[in-house]
Amino acid sequence: MNGGVRPDFVGPIEVTRLDIGEEFPIFDNARIRPADAMGKMRVEVECNYGDQITLGIDTQILINWPKPKIAVLPISLVLSVVKFSSTNIDNAATK
Repeated sequence: MNGGVRPDFVGPIEVTRLDIGEEFPIFDNARIRPADAMGKMRVEVECNYGDQITLGIDTQILINWPKPKIAVLPISLVLSVVKFSSTNIDNAATK
């Protein structure tokens, strides 16, 4: 998270918690459908994940005015997703 370009008002980002739960995602209802008139096909697969995913991060907001790093505001964030559901689509050629 610290390797890319980060604004100068954001301090280093530290991952404090990562929990992906104990259940496995369920992939079902796979379908193959025509994508266009040229004969291409589209594959659709539903994904359901019914466990909790948690990500925690710590960082700082740096106040850089009237001079650099005059004040620091610490930020702690924990994000939890309880249920995740999606439909994945992949366009595939026929030959």
